[in-house]
Amino acid sequence: MQEEREALLAELGAAARGGAGGSVASDAERARLNVTKGLKAALDKIASSHPPLAAHLAATTRRGTFCSYTPDPRHPIEWEE
Repeated sequence: MQEEREALLAELGAAARGGAGGSVASDAERARLNVTKGLKAALDKIASSHPPLAAHLAATTRRGTFCSYTPDPRHPIEWEE
């Protein structure tokens, strides 16, 4: 068990450093940057035709490792059915 544990830890360490078939960390960072750029481009496009919506989305979206939309509680959304 100890040998297997050490082998797994070594593999995880190599992957985090960019070894063992590719860099998991750099792949995640590249994906994060692409999503961030895509969201910014979309917000810029929205801003050209609907500035209030772009301002709302810029204030309520979070970009980074995890992306999310959190509506402003001061302005509740009312959905139509």
